[in-house]
Amino acid sequence: MSLSSLIFLLIIVALLGVNADRSIAKRKRKQRSTTKRRLQHFRNWADASFADNRTLQQWLAQLPDGAIQAIIDKLLEFCFDMGFELDWVLEKKTAHGVALTARLQEIVAQYVESCYEADLSQDDIYVFESWLNYNEAPFGKDQQVFAEHLLTQLIDAGVSPRASQSLLITPDKERDTYIHYALREAAQKDPDAFQSVLKNVLATPLELAQV
Repeated sequence: MSLSSLIFLLIIVALLGVNADRSIAKRKRKQRSTTKRRLQHFRNWADASFADNRTLQQWLAQLPDGAIQAIIDKLLEFCFDMGFELDWVLEKKTAHGVALTARLQEIVAQYVESCYEADLSQDDIYVFESWLNYNEAPFGKDQQVFAEHLLTQLIDAGVSPRASQSLLITPDKERDTYIHYALREAAQKDPDAFQSVLKNVLATPLELAQV
């Protein structure tokens, strides 16, 4: 290959690279524009769709764009799996079909409502998960510190019998076993009171509770 041919080939490759970079940059700008437009359409849709549910409407309004985008991303996947596009709903593209429009609107609205309910349930989910984790390995060192503190709080709240206090000073193995079964008994006997105490214990760092 002659030098002139090689130079020509290098120029072609360079030009192709530049065009590819421009194409990628253009595609990214278009994606950003679409994302921004869809986010605003979603906020407008949500504001109108939940006009009768002020609590949910306000919850969505105070969410940052990143959180709203996370909901939109999940919705895009869900709608795709269900055979339709989220943009049909947000941009009212099915306006000619009244029954279909109402049905798709309801599907998307129920998904958003489920996100809201899940967010409200996060504290209870954390409490439940913490209790499950404890029961999977109740006799670990860290778990026993937590369990003993929880039982003490249950006794103070009247959820576990005061007589249980004396058993906290028995030998380690016997005490650990007793605490475990005492906690399980309290959880079964009065689940609501138990969960209330457990929630307070989890909300207070142990080092602060011991001060």
